[in-house]
Formats: sequence, structure tokens, C-alpha cells
Amino acid sequence: MIHHKTIAIITSDLEYFNTSICVGLNSEFSKNGYNTSIHLTHENENNEKEYVIKCIDNPNISGMIIFSCMNSAAFYYEVLKTTNKICVFVDRVIPYLSECNFVSSDNYGGAKKISELLAQKGAKNIIYLSMLKNKNISTTEDRINGFRDGHAPFCDVNCFRKEIEYSDNINGIKSILEEWETTHPPPDAIFAMNHLIMNALIQLTKQNKKWREMLHHTIFSCFDNVPYFDWIEKPIISVEQPIEQIVYYTSHIMLRRINNPNHFSTHANIILPVKIIDRTIKSSPLAW
Repeated sequence: MIHHKTIAIITSDLEYFNTSICVGLNSEFSKNGYNTSIHLTHENENNEKEYVIKCIDNPNISGMIIFSCMNSAAFYYEVLKTTNKICVFVDRVIPYLSECNFVSSDNYGGAKKISELLAQKGAKNIIYLSMLKNKNISTTEDRINGFRDGHAPFCDVNCFRKEIEYSDNINGIKSILEEWETTHPPPDAIFAMNHLIMNALIQLTKQNKKWREMLHHTIFSCFDNVPYFDWIEKPIISVEQPIEQIVYYTSHIMLRRINNPNHFSTHANIILPVKIIDRTIKSSPLAW
């Protein structure tokens, strides 16, 4: 059988996590004689729909790898009924979509682990900085539920979930800190749902001496791990997602399905364990 030699990657953004996976996928596919085309949606549903339809209609595209920002799976339930185009979702779990595979980190389990750890470290009052909870086929709700369940056995833990607009992290966190300092004592811990929120929190505390002093003893934690967390002054507990494994399983599922178009198995759907990196147990040579 003659295979077309291009695999489309449709991604919502090119932040660290997605970019690292895209670079790895490009390398894996290149080694196997395939080109990749990157389609950036900028978190826009209409862009994603447009790219998906174009890739389905393009006979030179062998398959699609999708980092989705869609509000629901309805579009995919409908459009994938009419095509045999191979599709693998990354970091998204879409139930009852039998035509596709998915590869994801354990978002629920990772958030649960970090919540348990904060409670074990004695954190009683925790701020959870979250993106708005919505119906997106995203990781938001899994992380919310995992974090809630992690500290649930600790009856004296109070968690205050604060929602932030995706497009306005800085002002969202600024408003939360302004309100908090007038109504509460310093929190024992802050959990950021992703590194974009943590980036904004670090930036604001760097700029504001009063907040930096208020949060001096506050544990910072984040569901994401980026290299610069090892370099900054404030130690951060982070959830490290298995990027190399995501690349491995995503590329191998795609290539196996291209080479065996009549063989599809839901056993190829993968949820990968994550790792907790606790930098608070190390003494930092730098002052916060």
C-alpha cells in the first residue's frame, strides 16, 4: 500500500508542553520518512474546525494529531463518522469516540498527588488558581477534581479555588491577591493549574515587595514543570508530565495505524503516570 507522507499536527498553542511534544513528534516521524505540518489554532474553535476539515479533505495527509481547544466533543463525533482519516488526541480524553485514540498524562492523579503532599506538609489554607471551569474537552475539570479529592481526607484543610480568564492571567491574579491581603492571613500554599498561571504569579511577586513578603512562607506548587523552575529563587513543587513517553506512544500509535489501517484497538489509548518534583526539600542558595 502507498502511504502519503505527511502527518498534520493541530495544536491550540505553542507553549512549553505542546512545543516539546511537537518537536519530539517531528523527530520521530522524520526518522520514519514522514513530514509534519503544524497548524496553530490560537485556542480558537473555529480555527480548529477549519484545520480539521482541511486535513480530512486533503488526500496527502496520512493522519492528524490534535491538541484540542474545543468546547465539546460534538464536532468530532459528527465529522469523524464520515472519514477514515487516522486521528490521535494528545492530552485530551474523549469518551465514546471510537474512531480515535488518545494519549494523555494522568491529570486527575497528578493533581490529587500534589494536593495530598501540600496537606501532608501542613498546609491548612490553600489558594487554587484555576482557569475558568467550562465544558471544554480539556484537563481543567480533571485537575480540579483531583486536587479536591487529594486533600478531602484532611478535615482541617480549606481550599479556595479562584478562577482566572485564560487571556488575562496577570490582572486576574492581581485582583485575587489584592482581595486576599485585605480579608485573609497569608495562605499556606498556592496551587497553579498550569505554568502560565505560575509565570504570572512569580512575575507579580517579583514586582511587588509587599506581596513577596506576604507569600514568603507560602508553598508554591504547579501542575506543570518547566526548566526554569530549577533556576528561580522560590522553590516550586511541580507535576512533571512524561513528555518523552507521550511522544513515543503518540507517534507509535499513529504509525501503527497508518501501516495497519484496518486494525484499531482502544487498548492503544494511554493515560500515563506523572512525577512530583518537590524542590522545597532542598535548601536553596538564593534568597526569595
